[in-house]
Amino acid sequence: MAAFVSHQWLAKHHPDPDLRQIRILQGALKLLLTSESGSVPLDIMTEGSVPNAKPLPMKDFQAKPLFLWYDYFSVPQLEDRKFYAAADERDGSQQALAINSIPAYVSRCRFFLALCPVVDCPWEDKVLSAASWSRRGWCRVPGDTI
Repeated sequence: MAAFVSHQWLAKHHPDPDLRQIRILQGALKLLLTSESGSVPLDIMTEGSVPNAKPLPMKDFQAKPLFLWYDYFSVPQLEDRKFYAAADERDGSQQALAINSIPAYVSRCRFFLALCPVVDCPWEDKVLSAASWSRRGWCRVPGDTI
């Protein structure tokens, strides 16, 4: 089973330089993978728009090994090429292909985890949250177009 982790970057060259978001993800995954009972509650949007949706039992996360798709280690990252003799004319092509394939990854994952804690983002001089995450363009793509 696979889970796609969606999040917001906190700095230009690193998604989480102080590891604030990854610590929250680690805690959530530990809870999901070790809880003997309980379920993941529905978010308010799902609860309001999908009348027959039900909370997801924790045991669903524990049925098989869980693999994560997280962009920083699942997408090739651009490197600062100023120290290399010559930049490859295809710089970024692997990254662009990976980014363009995100909808395919999402569609094949059993779980979609929105990692959107309330955190300061000095890079954008604002506070990030679930609200700022939901305003990002690709997060609003209707499911039938993915």
